Amino acid sequence: VFTFWVLKQNLHDISMGAVIASGFFGVGLMIIVFTNTELFTSNNMYLTVSSHEGRTSWPQAGLLWISCYFGNFAGAIFVALLLVGAGSLSQLPPDHALFDGALHKAHQAGSVIFFKGVLANWIVCLAVRVALRCKEEVAKVLVLILIVFIFVYLGFEHSIANMGTFAMAMLGGGTLTVGEALHNLFYSTVGN
Repeated sequence: VFTFWVLKQNLHDISMGAVIASGFFGVGLMIIVFTNTELFTSNNMYLTVSSHEGRTSWPQAGLLWISCYFGNFAGAIFVALLLVGAGSLSQLPPDHALFDGALHKAHQAGSVIFFKGVLANWIVCLAVRVALRCKEEVAKVLVLILIVFIFVYLGFEHSIANMGTFAMAMLGGGTLTVGEALHNLFYSTVGN
């Protein structure tokens, strides 16, 4: 997430800057898929399907969703704290794309965030589903990065990515408040 915001800032004067920055966002999902780690949003797809088919129970699904959501939240804060410790966030100017982007995400209407959340997770789950069909690892990488590019470039709302954005914005000295962040996270989570 941090790489996306830094690229967005550094390439904002280039006509294809947003395209290039958005193209790097999918690396995160690629790492999650290849390391077999847990992501709340793709677990929404997995557990809904498995519980609907009777392979898992709905209470099991709910427990995994809750633990994964808060585990992803803890991870977002941990990475933001590492960036603080490394001095990466303290170097950002007050008008950095990270701070502006976090405010834009938080200041949208709840209904807009909700529908952007639905669209974001539809695309993320589609990326994971298509990647599962690929036999070659290079094909998986390309599929994940290119499909995730769609939701990022179109500005849809991914609750877990937003956790990272908001944690970095607040710990980096931006003006985003906890209440503003929670407004977005509530609607984006329900949408996802």
